[in-house]
Amino acid sequence: MKSFLLIIDEGELYILAAEIAIDLDEEEDAIEWLLEIKEEDSTFLQAQLLLADLYQLQGLDEVAEDK
Repeated sequence: MKSFLLIIDEGELYILAAEIAIDLDEEEDAIEWLLEIKEEDSTFLQAQLLLADLYQLQGLDEVAEDK
């Protein structure tokens, strides 16, 4: 059996946690997870896009535009 190393960085884990929270209709928790991702993280842009979508779903269009 071949083994392989799966490398996931912290930002990817936060994205995954946020997506699970979204699936469970826990948008506030998803926002909290996404806000943990730092600007220098490779997943920052993805997090910002997800945040914009979440804010727009909540009717916070101005906040969504800022993201």
